[in-house]
Amino acid sequence: MADVARELGVAKITVSRALSDHATVKESTRKLIRETAERMGYRLNVSARNLRQQRTRTTSVIEMAPSHDRLMSEPYPLSLLSGIMQELTAAGQNMVLTTIDLFAEHPPSTDGVISVGAGRP
Repeated sequence: MADVARELGVAKITVSRALSDHATVKESTRKLIRETAERMGYRLNVSARNLRQQRTRTTSVIEMAPSHDRLMSEPYPLSLLSGIMQELTAAGQNMVLTTIDLFAEHPPSTDGVISVGAGRP
């Protein structure tokens, strides 16, 4: 962002706000900043944004009782996961699908958790 700001002679906060669609930046300025950023190869650092905002825009969906006898491609789990994904997508959220064991060993950095299944048998 600093390079884009320097190129255009604006403050980094103006570049940040323009790229985040803040209403405080005039449309003509926003367009110029976006075009310049694209021309300069600017790519949003999602990790830095998430750290700054203290959120990941990601929700974990945890299979509580994974089983080799029950496939996730069967109609009920597939329909359930599809519905969850639709709602999360509409809310601008990503989805991480994992099992309780993996979640306990290596919890992903997410804003929320949805547990699917009845838990340990």
